[in-house]
Amino acid sequence: MNQDFIVERPAYSSALPAPPQEEDGTLWLWAWPELLAWPCNIQWLFSPVVGNKQFPGDLYGINETGRLTLVETKRAVGRADPYEDFIGKISWFRTMSTATLRSRWEKLLRDERRFIEKYLSMLQQVTRFERTLPGVVPYSSRRFAVLQWPELYRSRIAPMLAPGADYETKVAKYLSRREGSVMNQVSYVALFTVPRGGVPQLSKSGRENYARLIAEAGRENVHVRAVQALETSQGIAIRAWTPPLQ
Repeated sequence: MNQDFIVERPAYSSALPAPPQEEDGTLWLWAWPELLAWPCNIQWLFSPVVGNKQFPGDLYGINETGRLTLVETKRAVGRADPYEDFIGKISWFRTMSTATLRSRWEKLLRDERRFIEKYLSMLQQVTRFERTLPGVVPYSSRRFAVLQWPELYRSRIAPMLAPGADYETKVAKYLSRREGSVMNQVSYVALFTVPRGGVPQLSKSGRENYARLIAEAGRENVHVRAVQALETSQGIAIRAWTPPLQ
């Protein structure tokens, strides 16, 4: 990833909502995959709920070469270990069945489309959902992130997920390429959602697991990225950069 790459994108709001949580950063990646500064096109598959043991991590994606990308998001408050869920699972991620990924994605995409059909028009009037509403985007805490950024979801994410959009065709194509690959490499990304005054920092175990993951998966497959919402004269902008790990 380009160390100096910085992007800013409008987030369709005139004032910052509550201090960003982990899921906010994941949702921003759904809106703008280019925030990762990835060298090739990537499409997101789904965002597992917190504590999911079958699918550890916070965001699964597939790029145009068929490579799986796993993102673990942490809030940049204090020191964190964003790599711990990947340790000891390198072989498992590489050999994960494409059929399993496809089945999970297809089910959650159907759920997301049902959510869009039922709730999209009223998102800006809703303050809290009374139950869990599964889908491909982050839905932990009853879709807290979507409710924090309703116009972003309505204007950018929902249209992308609509039937007939390029998203579905591209994901199916990229998954087929993974299915035909002999060696399924995986990219691991630590994503820090940075509040005002926050600094991305690794804990002692985070530094140890960062080094261990590099040893097991290869330095070229282990990455870190930071995202932050900023108030500007035009509204909210999302900034992304590659931070030095402290």
